[in-house]
Amino acid sequence: MGAPEIAKYHDAAMISPIITSFHHVMPPPWSHIETAQTGGFPLAALAWIPKHQRPKFKDICPTTEASLLVWDKLINKHRPAPYISPALRIQAMALLIPGFNWGLWHTRGATSLSSVMKGESIETFESLKQKFHLPPRSYFSYLQLSSWVTKRARQNNKHSHDNTIAELERVCLAPKPPQRSLSFLYNILKKRAGVGKLRFMTAWEAEMKTIIPNETWPRVLRAHKHLTLNTAHIETCRKVLYR
Repeated sequence: MGAPEIAKYHDAAMISPIITSFHHVMPPPWSHIETAQTGGFPLAALAWIPKHQRPKFKDICPTTEASLLVWDKLINKHRPAPYISPALRIQAMALLIPGFNWGLWHTRGATSLSSVMKGESIETFESLKQKFHLPPRSYFSYLQLSSWVTKRARQNNKHSHDNTIAELERVCLAPKPPQRSLSFLYNILKKRAGVGKLRFMTAWEAEMKTIIPNETWPRVLRAHKHLTLNTAHIETCRKVLYR
């Protein structure tokens, strides 16, 4: 991997437990410590709930809180507007729709919105009834889910997001976790290095009234490093560059 970008490597390490929680067939022993403080909901159920709609848990485990904090920062960075993800767990609907019987769906294989949606809308009840062998009494919860999805799908069409969100969704929805998940997530975040430039970079672009390509900045920094052997001059140049 070489020398990683520490900030992105840190973010990848922090969200790694969230990604792996989507693929636990049998939850590991320590997950009971996490879920005991989050109303019994695992990280996978909490992750794609928009931050402003996620319950504020009083005694949440510090590591869980830290992972969600970094996760929310990344999601908001790449998708500023409220977003309903197909990776949102059916279990999470219990926190979003009062009285929703998520267990009726989850035990029959409907684990996420992607499994009940076709495009931007939910499938018909007859289709889902055959697909998941749902009993007739599930029709009410279907109407709840359909109303909720239809109302919020319009928001998705109004705003766009970059490929980082789509890649994270694919990882969450994949049947198996990625090999070397930390490196895998780091590479996803590293691809989007151009998103969110450092303050001194945007300051220079604003002053020069131009956009400096992402691939140019490494050359600028290398040239600056070998500009002179005079330490005092290097420090002066660095202060000017990083102003």
